[in-house]
Amino acid sequence: MMRKEALLICTLLALATQTKAESYTIKVKPYPSSGKSFAVKVIDRLEASQTLEEKGKPAQTVKSEAVRTDEYNQSTLTVEGGKLATFQRVYTASTVTSGDKTEKTIFDGKKIQFTFDKKQCKHDLKDEKLSPDDNKKLTDAHTDGLAVLVGLLPDKPINEGDEWPLTGKQIVSGLVTVPVDPERSRGKGKLVKVTKRDGVPIGTIEIEIDVETVAEALGKGKGKFVIKAETPIDGSATQAKMSIKGSLTIESEEKGTRTKVVAGGELSFEISEEK
Repeated sequence: MMRKEALLICTLLALATQTKAESYTIKVKPYPSSGKSFAVKVIDRLEASQTLEEKGKPAQTVKSEAVRTDEYNQSTLTVEGGKLATFQRVYTASTVTSGDKTEKTIFDGKKIQFTFDKKQCKHDLKDEKLSPDDNKKLTDAHTDGLAVLVGLLPDKPINEGDEWPLTGKQIVSGLVTVPVDPERSRGKGKLVKVTKRDGVPIGTIEIEIDVETVAEALGKGKGKFVIKAETPIDGSATQAKMSIKGSLTIESEEKGTRTKVVAGGELSFEISEEK
């Protein structure tokens, strides 16, 4: 009888060892290797409203909706110290649709070269029609796609289904286009699931962020963002699908007039394998 019990215990221990959860040190590949390129399609759906409340007058609200689509091939020209230094984009298509009207943007058909140095991204597109918003899209180009995730990943190995906390400092590094208050913003990430494709671990990552902004000329705000990504998590490949969905509400008051701006939408990236 004792021999049967001992055999059963040994069998259970062996099974437990075999089914022990595999841990992963998550790494993503945000840009192609030097001399290689990938194709990117970006869809930015934006809804915004601005409400003005002036004492003694009815509130006035203006709403707007637009969908911007950019398709480009991005090539890595040089890498210095393991970091992206110069890269190039060729925009094969770039349009904005508002209502039933679709127009090409200034990026359509353009070849643009970028230089990234000391946290600044410079571009060589010289055009008098370049708006401040379009200029910012270019100076923030190094933060697009999987680059958003780099600073939001856990600093230790985790298992499928595990969560990790995010500090305000990490959120600042991820949401570079939002004036994040690091002291009042928090979030969490989760490795939702992992599948294997030809031996490569493909992870589904979900990140939830609650943001408060620092006070600026436009006021102070609060928002919530959810980032979802599906990509190899061993840093071996660039192929990915990613989305950032959320909204931000900013309120201010000046000379008796209250202003409330609500901006929301979804930004999605589809990125090919490098070639």
